[in-house]
Amino acid sequence: MKTAILLEEKKYPEAILCAKEAAERFPDDADLMYDYANATALSGAYEQALQIVSNAKQMKYFEDAKARFCFLESEICAELGNMDRAIEKCDECISLETEQDFFSDARFMRINLALTKNDFESALQHAEQFIEKGARDSYYYAALYFRPFCLSKLGKEEAAEKYYKEAISLYRMATLQNPEAFDAYLYRAMCLKEIRQYEEALKLLEFIENMSDQIAEVHTIRADVYKLTGKEGLAKEELEKAFQLKPELKAVYSEGGE
Repeated sequence: MKTAILLEEKKYPEAILCAKEAAERFPDDADLMYDYANATALSGAYEQALQIVSNAKQMKYFEDAKARFCFLESEICAELGNMDRAIEKCDECISLETEQDFFSDARFMRINLALTKNDFESALQHAEQFIEKGARDSYYYAALYFRPFCLSKLGKEEAAEKYYKEAISLYRMATLQNPEAFDAYLYRAMCLKEIRQYEEALKLLEFIENMSDQIAEVHTIRADVYKLTGKEGLAKEELEKAFQLKPELKAVYSEGGE
C-alpha cells in the first residue's frame, strides 16, 4: 500500500526503495517483486525493470503473478519501441485469461499495438470482444469507435458507416444516463467526423467545451474537422490549444500520430 501511495504521488525513488525492501523481506512473494519491477519501470529505468522481471521468473510462485508480469513486460517493450516483443507479451498475458478474468487493460493495449502495425484485423477482433462482453465501461465505449474505424481501414465502408451510426446512438444513450460521460461525448464527435457530419461534430464539440474547457481532445478533434474541410489555419490554432492543455500530445502529432 505504501508503494502504491508513493507511486500515486510520483515519488519514484522512494517507491522503488520501499518495494525493493518489501521484496527482499519476503523473497517468495511474486506480487511484491511485481511492485518493485513496476515502480522501477514507472521511474523510466526500463532496462533495469526488465532485469527485475527476468529475475522474477525464477521465483517459486511466479506463475501466480505471471499475467501481471507479462503485461508489464509488454508495456516496457512498447516504451522501448520494441513493438513485436510488446505484442508477443501482450498476447501471452491474454492467453492466461480465465472465465472469471477478462484482462481489459491487456486487450485494450493489444488494440493500440495492432494499430501501430496497421493490423486492423487484430484490432477489430479485440474490439468486437469488448463489445460482446458488454461491460459498458470505458473500454466498451472505446471499442464501439474502434470497430467501425478498423472496418473502414479494411475497406468495408458500408459496414463501417452502419456501426458508426450505431455507436452514435449508444453514445447518446450513455450521456443521457450520465451527462458527465465526457469520453462518450468525444467518441460521438469522432464518429460524426468519420461519417462527414462535420457541422454536427462541431456543435457537439462546442457543447463539450461549454461543460469543461480543460479537455485537450476537444481541440484535436476540432482540428481534424477543420483540416478535413480545408481550414488549415484554424486547424493549427486548435492544435496549439490542445498542446497547451496536454503538452505530451505535441510529440504524438509531430510523429504523425493518429
